[in-house]
Amino acid sequence: EADKDFGKYIYPLMQVTDIFRLEVDICMGGMDQRHAHMLARDIADKIGAKKAISLHGPLLGSLKGNGRMDSENFKKMSKSDPDSGILINDSPEEIKRKISNAFCPILQVAGNPVFEIAKYVLFPRLQNMEIKRPRKKRGNYNNRKYLATC
Repeated sequence: EADKDFGKYIYPLMQVTDIFRLEVDICMGGMDQRHAHMLARDIADKIGAKKAISLHGPLLGSLKGNGRMDSENFKKMSKSDPDSGILINDSPEEIKRKISNAFCPILQVAGNPVFEIAKYVLFPRLQNMEIKRPRKKRGNYNNRKYLATC
């Protein structure tokens, strides 16, 4: 029990050490990292280090499937499980493999990691994206239709 209590104090420090050791200018992470980034900013004043800018984005669900973000079953993309997400150094072939194998239930938007990637990564950068599909598969689809459902 004492080890668990000690861990509560030491773990946050371990989370922010790399920010100072790497002397980063910008810390990017999901909203789950916000507390660590704010701790680093508070500590920076006390140790005379520069304050890194913190940028936070939404948590993206695991490509292997997850629950809704607001549920206790939610599983996020994680560096500790490389197949759960797309990593910055993944090759185009690796990204294609991961997306091709991703959990993507038909007609389900909530909790669908492929739709989350489209919504938060692709669509903000594209004016219009159309997917050509045969009429028997509900015809062509574009991102404006999807964004209207979100």
